[in-house]
Amino acid sequence: TLMNADGVQEFAAEEVDLGYAQAVELVDWVTGKVPTNRCDAHTNRMTIEALMGLYESARTRKVVTFPLASGPSPLHRMIEDGTLPVTVTGAYDIRL
Repeated sequence: TLMNADGVQEFAAEEVDLGYAQAVELVDWVTGKVPTNRCDAHTNRMTIEALMGLYESARTRKVVTFPLASGPSPLHRMIEDGTLPVTVTGAYDIRL
């Protein structure tokens, strides 16, 4: 379902094996059939920077600008300063 200024539109989605589809997509990229892939480091770098920007904005409660300055991970800083407290103690920390 898509809601926009024109109202609500319904779309039928076909069932696919997502793991298989991702594997085919990766093979197509590696073999040169397609020019880019979600595993491409350039794409992932932008994704990570956007996520770090979200964390930094949440941590500082301010607007952030891109590109972000190099520095400690905002997520780690939130954990260290208590902004993101431990909710379940133990060796496994789901926040990281």
